[in-house]
Amino acid sequence: MVLEVAGWLYYAVVITLFKLNYAEPNDWSRPLATGRPNEAMAILTCRVRVD
Repeated sequence: MVLEVAGWLYYAVVITLFKLNYAEPNDWSRPLATGRPNEAMAILTCRVRVD
């Protein structure tokens, strides 16, 4: 149930951050349960090239 409730909020945040040019939607993981009631998290993966 946590992922169902968090699902719409997750996608709303990802799309908002995409519109703000913060991150691409494909850069985020799917929502992951944290083990706490009513809590989920997503991981943003950014690759930075260092020369």
